[in-house]
Amino acid sequence: MKKRRGILFLSFVLLLTLLCSAAFADWKVEWKGHTYEIFFDQLTWSQARKACEKKGGHLITITSSAEQKMIMNALKELTPEVYWLGCTDQGHEGKWRWITGEKWTYDNWGAYQPDNEYDAYCGTIYTKGQDWGIEAGEWDDAEDTDGWCCYICEWDPIISSIKLNKTKATLKKGKTLKLKISKILPAEAAGNKTVWSSSNKSVATVDKKGKVKAKGVGTCIITCSADDGSGVSASCKITVKK
Repeated sequence: MKKRRGILFLSFVLLLTLLCSAAFADWKVEWKGHTYEIFFDQLTWSQARKACEKKGGHLITITSSAEQKMIMNALKELTPEVYWLGCTDQGHEGKWRWITGEKWTYDNWGAYQPDNEYDAYCGTIYTKGQDWGIEAGEWDDAEDTDGWCCYICEWDPIISSIKLNKTKATLKKGKTLKLKISKILPAEAAGNKTVWSSSNKSVATVDKKGKVKAKGVGTCIITCSADDGSGVSASCKITVKK
């Protein structure tokens, strides 16, 4: 009898463990080329930011009402009620920005938020209404203190191709030319960072915005490379004459 009770107890513990694991299993969803994953370990905002970057992503940025709706639909059945957002006004009080450098074109702050209480400079999103006034889906600012929030990492679409407005050009020494990215695929990856470089800086240099300056007679290759690990690039042959 004791043995049977022991087996039943162990079975109950195992079932409870499995249920808890399922309830707090990391969650992942794909949306418009982006990948989102929830991590239920509670960290400070800085720790969560580093954790996402270590995984090759970043803390979630919500830049449209459509993205907000998708996230809320995915989170509404989960137990944790608050998650870190990848936004901050640290060092520039009141000027909130996304840590990815994306334009600040959308927000969903709760009433009277952000209020900078306790020098808060980190964004959060609540999935359920709180008795102190914030509603489900609204954002709040919070301090970067002991871990109390879960977090969501986001991975942006990987660039598959880049096209420049020119593939070759001839310049006179001392003249400049502005190269532009005419197309990036997929379209959802258009916000990804790119890096410009010159194969021979004594012939021509290029700045981070694609502005080429002819330095000396000869030829070189100006390259625009995706800075997302995809290895995709496009180039333009520059010929410099006297």
